[in-house]
Amino acid sequence: MRKIEYKANIQREVIIPFIFLTLLLLIQGWEYIGLRIFLLFVLASHLLALCINYSFSIEEDKVIYTTFLARFPIYKKKVAPSHIKKVVFKRVNWQTKLAVIKLHKGIPIRITLFKPDSVFNDLLTFCEKHTIQYEKTRDYKILEKLK
Repeated sequence: MRKIEYKANIQREVIIPFIFLTLLLLIQGWEYIGLRIFLLFVLASHLLALCINYSFSIEEDKVIYTTFLARFPIYKKKVAPSHIKKVVFKRVNWQTKLAVIKLHKGIPIRITLFKPDSVFNDLLTFCEKHTIQYEKTRDYKILEKLK
């Protein structure tokens, strides 16, 4: 199996309106120093959030999940098949798929909104190849039939 890499960005359409609202509040409350400091902090955190990207790779003997701030990796998790307890395939929202990689130790890895959409089929193939337990919810099976 070759190395397959998937990319995801945060949902900018959610954060951009918050930036706009924060700017409006900042203009209205500029004379209040406490509010100004708080809103500047909120604005900075929203602008920082716009720079977050994710990468998920499936290799022959491991999966790699990386979080980037701009182009710089800030978090990287390499997981061998022996450390994966099970993978649960779910549905979120109306037509969005989600895979949760549950580990024996550590925080579960959530895979959603990655491009290309073949990430779920490739993860399923990885599970079958390494005999990792996986579960598909009823809603996920309905989504599979739709596409």
